[in-house]
Amino acid sequence: MAFEYVTPAKAEEILFEIGMNRTELAQTAKVSMRTVRRWLDENEILPGPVRAMLDAFSKCHKHKLDYGNRVFFAAVMATVNQEPVAH
Repeated sequence: MAFEYVTPAKAEEILFEIGMNRTELAQTAKVSMRTVRRWLDENEILPGPVRAMLDAFSKCHKHKLDYGNRVFFAAVMATVNQEPVAH
């Protein structure tokens, strides 16, 4: 599935909508705060898995679905980054 380019403004809008801050985004996406700053402040394109994650969070929020347990998304990001998943 292809995801559209997510502008920094759109990413910030989604974060606000779902109540996630930049630190939580960095932790969930398994990246540094510097990377998040590059994505959101320097117009760097967000990787496909991060766009997919934000899209999924946004859709869950809009449909009032429980996505409070972000462990699944952290596992997805770890898989994408080929890192072991802590249980």
